[in-house]
Amino acid sequence: MKFRLLILISGILTLFGCGLAAQVEETDALMESFYAERADGQNVDRYYAKMFWDATSQQEWKNIISLVKKAHGTLNSHEQVNWNIKSTSHTNQLSGTFVSYVYNAHHEVGVVTEYLTLFREDDDDEFKILSHRFDSQEIKELVNKGIQQVATE
Repeated sequence: MKFRLLILISGILTLFGCGLAAQVEETDALMESFYAERADGQNVDRYYAKMFWDATSQQEWKNIISLVKKAHGTLNSHEQVNWNIKSTSHTNQLSGTFVSYVYNAHHEVGVVTEYLTLFREDDDDEFKILSHRFDSQEIKELVNKGIQQVATE
């Protein structure tokens, strides 16, 4: 009896694990396309979720991208540092699958650590970027310079 229960549990975990692995492979491929198009200077706005654009204006995002480019120049290459996957359902919040990534994006001048969260709702068939954050010392210095400039005006 215990043996059958163990086989049943093992089978369920294997099926669940294969589904998650397929989703990670899907998002890995999506991120490779995203970074390749960015490196080529293409517009990558279509990779972002409607919820992202509901929270971020086009002008605000353009300013952020300009700040990154001013601090580091153009994107040359990228490397995945970490990832995490989480699936939620039937909650009062978002139901679906979240995949979080950390990348080191190598630019003309230095490296930017990028944190991205992709999301696919339960009833949707594609992942989209829900959040995207850039981090580097050079970006922090430019932001602080802007704050100081406004504070002293």
